[in-house]
Amino acid sequence: MIAVSVWLMLALIAFSVPANAATLTSTLDNQTQVALTIYNSNIGLVKDLREIELADGENELRFMDVAAQIMPATVHIKSLTSPPGLSVLEQNYEYDLLSPEKLMEKYVGKEVKLLDKNYFTGQEEMVTATLLSTTGSPIYQVGTEIHIGLPGRVILPQLPENLIAKPTLVWLLRSSKAGKQKIET
Repeated sequence: MIAVSVWLMLALIAFSVPANAATLTSTLDNQTQVALTIYNSNIGLVKDLREIELADGENELRFMDVAAQIMPATVHIKSLTSPPGLSVLEQNYEYDLLSPEKLMEKYVGKEVKLLDKNYFTGQEEMVTATLLSTTGSPIYQVGTEIHIGLPGRVILPQLPENLIAKPTLVWLLRSSKAGKQKIET
């Protein structure tokens, strides 16, 4: 058990993205060709060719517009332009998709704003609250009081960085030269 924990900690340290890595995003705009093979067992093989401008050295490639049902362990990437010049250092699949529930979970313990109508005046009022829990009905702290399931709209200050709108494959790549490459996934 201890050996597994030590291995996990070392893996997390080893697979952090270097500060000097160029961050690139590839969407369907980069796609030049796609081939699809469908099998009887309700699975398919997708070959996606994209032209991507890579920097010399380490690159973080955010490969977007992939199927939500993708099996990330079966995905591979290679350069058709310079096969020996591109190596994969790490591969991840980001699937923590944006939803109201996920947004609220990310703001537990943080301040949010609540917009509601005052029952007496009919005017909308903005209240600052701390979101304490999202289990069941939301629980807020307003001043020194605890409120369960306050009515009104919740307004969040920003979209958390670790939530994404679409499933995304993320590779940490090492390229031996800068320039546009034909990449096959």
